[in-house]
Amino acid sequence: MQENSGSPHTEPTYSGQARHDIETLETQIDQWKTLARSEAQRREEMEGLMEIKKRQAEAIAIDEQQKRTYWQKQALDNESRCTSLEEQLRDIQKRLKEQETERQRMQYHLRKAVAVGHTLKKRALFSETALRDITLTLKRVGIESA
Repeated sequence: MQENSGSPHTEPTYSGQARHDIETLETQIDQWKTLARSEAQRREEMEGLMEIKKRQAEAIAIDEQQKRTYWQKQALDNESRCTSLEEQLRDIQKRLKEQETERQRMQYHLRKAVAVGHTLKKRALFSETALRDITLTLKRVGIESA
């Protein structure tokens, strides 16, 4: 290696092989710097993609939780509706039973009234026949009805 002993700010002068080696090293250094920048850029891109994936996963998790909450609320609402409908059904069945009891009671009274009506009709026929017989007997005997 030769150094120029002239001005203190001048670059040293190297022999041909040394100059070639230095240029090769400088080229390799530039390549490594370029590679490092590329790697850094790829790492940043990957980190960006990972951040996007993370946000997507968080959004999906939030969406799933909202769906779960919605369906849990729906299940509770449906259970409440079912309970209400069961209560309504019991009330209707109770009213139907009461109506059936009342219908049977009315049917009993109607049959009883029909039986009494038949009895009264028989008595009326009997009384009419008896009155006719008495009237005829009185006429025969000579007593006229007034």
